[in-house]
Amino acid sequence: MNDGDVLDLHGMRIRCLHTPCHTKGHILYYVEAGEESKEEVKYEVEKINGYQNVKNINRCLFTGDTLFIGGCGRFFEGTAD
Repeated sequence: MNDGDVLDLHGMRIRCLHTPCHTKGHILYYVEAGEESKEEVKYEVEKINGYQNVKNINRCLFTGDTLFIGGCGRFFEGTAD
C-alpha cells in the first residue's frame, strides 16, 4: 500500500499513511469500522492486572517502529527535511 491508499476489508476501512522518520519508508495503518458501523459507540475501559483493556472501540492506529524505546526521537535513515 502507498500513502493515502484505502482498503475496505470485512467491514473495516484501512488507510495507509506515509510517515518517514525512523526509517524512510515507514507507514502507519489507521483502521476504522466500515460505513455500517459509524454510529457513535461508547467505549469501556477496565484494568486487568495493571493493564488497560478497551472495549467497544471502532478505530485504532498501528504505528510500527515509531515507538522504538531504544531509538525514541532519533532518525535511523534520512533527515527531518
